[in-house]
Amino acid sequence: MINRAIVIRGKTWGARLQRRLDKPPVGIDKWLQQHTTPIKDEGGRYVGHYFMREMSCYLKLYRRPYYLHVLPTLMRRGLPVRTFNTAIFLAANGVPVSRALSCVLVSTGVIVLSEGLYQGGNYFEVWQSGPAEAEARQMMREAGTSLAAMHKAGYVHGDCHWNSLLWSEQQCFLVNLEAARKPRFKRAQRSLRDLAHFALDAESEGVSAALFAEFIEAYVFVTGENRDDVIAGLQVALERLRKKHASKAPRLGSLLSKR
Repeated sequence: MINRAIVIRGKTWGARLQRRLDKPPVGIDKWLQQHTTPIKDEGGRYVGHYFMREMSCYLKLYRRPYYLHVLPTLMRRGLPVRTFNTAIFLAANGVPVSRALSCVLVSTGVIVLSEGLYQGGNYFEVWQSGPAEAEARQMMREAGTSLAAMHKAGYVHGDCHWNSLLWSEQQCFLVNLEAARKPRFKRAQRSLRDLAHFALDAESEGVSAALFAEFIEAYVFVTGENRDDVIAGLQVALERLRKKHASKAPRLGSLLSKR
């Protein structure tokens, strides 16, 4: 098995990817170098842009020795398949995520193919480019709306940092869903932790309290929760994160000190 693929989920797109992986037979890593534009390559995962049928796609390879992936993947288990299934469920429930297209087993791990968002970038990248005030406000509102939609669907993100939020076509898409879960217990606390992770990165980027209020207002509008209760819970969760990350970000402000 050089770079042939076994389709686990998404037969139509999986078959298309199969045919492309077969030519030329150079191995998965070499094929990725030749045919994709790298986005990230770390922690045993490679993410790249790839065009298929004139559509932008994300191609994410979860690298592990083949024998460690084959059984859980064929049994429809394991992190890549679970992440694929999560994306399918969230999209079906109106949560803005990158549409999952296929999940295939290859010689060096598992590839998850999803619809790409080629324009824009993650929130760190866009914010550091200096968006106009109107766009900055919209970014905050859309982030609150997207995260609220996920929480209403019963899921928490688990890794809700700004590099897990993509700004594309004036909308916030949630990506990096490996830690996303539908918790049976302490859902409210875990939802507040998502908000706190977002807030911590907002502080590190110098987001004003007025702009952050746009995020909160959008979130409570969608969830229907009491704003004061959300603020109180977020304050507690955020203080814990501030203490945890004090050595890494000693100059953080306080988004919730003025209301």
